[in-house]
Amino acid sequence: MPATRVTIALNTKQSQKAPLLVPASASADPTAATSIRALIFKTAQSKLRLKKPARIYAGRTGQELIDEDDWKHNIKDDAVLLVSAGEDYVGVKRESSVHGKFNFEHICAQYSPPR
Repeated sequence: MPATRVTIALNTKQSQKAPLLVPASASADPTAATSIRALIFKTAQSKLRLKKPARIYAGRTGQELIDEDDWKHNIKDDAVLLVSAGEDYVGVKRESSVHGKFNFEHICAQYSPPR
């Protein structure tokens, strides 16, 4: 399985970015020594000059990556990950492309065709 290409950026200054190749052997479990999280923290310290990285967010949604499922779902080619020194996500939090509360039947009931 090939490496995954992601971009890491600072949460507070999202124009400061660095590319990162995540090897297929890296673990999605954030507590493992060879985890993707540890690799991102080390890269953020060296490339982005972030002294104490603490939190990682998915770039488009603002979802914090906490457990193994979050990591497996969000690590894919061309993903943008925002690294934080502890501050909350900077930006507008967006839900996934399909809105969970969308009520199509309600919209159709309000629409009356022209006569």
